[in-house]
Amino acid sequence: SIENEAVDDAENLAATGQVSPRAQADDRSRFWITFEGGGGDIFTSQNVKSMCEVEQIFLNTQDYTRYCKLNSTSGNCAEPQFTITYAFYGTVANASCPLLSDNVVRNRAQELYD
Repeated sequence: SIENEAVDDAENLAATGQVSPRAQADDRSRFWITFEGGGGDIFTSQNVKSMCEVEQIFLNTQDYTRYCKLNSTSGNCAEPQFTITYAFYGTVANASCPLLSDNVVRNRAQELYD
């Protein structure tokens, strides 16, 4: 299933011995989630909330902590910083994904476009 695809990929890579240190960024350790809009601006309050909810599914998947990039100081999973959730909420740790005001979304979206 798509929910386990990243875990399967990580296990397959680990089996080959080609594993990068988990505290170091590596192209093989990145993943992308692509969001498509139905026309118009994809950055609406409801769409950003939905994007956050999708990211939370990934970050809260069972065994995610076995494969996440580690913070080299704490040894815990490092917070992803290049995500839509991080761009709009300032953190990915906000699992509740509150609905942001249209004004907040519009301003942050403009910053991304600039």
